[in-house]
Amino acid sequence: MQKQISSWRKELSIITETKTGSDNGKLNRKKRKIYKKYRVTNTREVAQLTETLKQKVQAKVQRIRSMKKGKPSIVRIRCFSFHFIYFQSMDPYRITKSIWVWK
Repeated sequence: MQKQISSWRKELSIITETKTGSDNGKLNRKKRKIYKKYRVTNTREVAQLTETLKQKVQAKVQRIRSMKKGKPSIVRIRCFSFHFIYFQSMDPYRITKSIWVWK
């Protein structure tokens, strides 16, 4: 995911740099490659492409943040379900084996 975000950011920076009127040959080749990749033909599509790339980057970054934030809660839920199954199996009125597996 990090590589994908960095490639989108690179493409976005190249597009915005060419909008400012930079006349660099290397940059123009990269710009043409990006336009070919996303099938861009006119200026309206360029504006739309920059917005979609910005939204893609924001969505992926938000997804990574939520994954990092949600990891401890997932561990707590697993731990709770493990203890619940263990103590449920220790009930003398139930004839079951203790289950030592993670859900």
